[in-house]
Amino acid sequence: MTTVKELLEKSQILQILYRYNWLLRYNKGVS
Repeated sequence: MTTVKELLEKSQILQILYRYNWLLRYNKGVS
């Protein structure tokens, strides 16, 4: 059973990865 804290940490990491991916795609489109 995962704790709420673990879930929050995982979701934060996922959000950061998602933003990082988006920035990479955006930079490729601009250059």
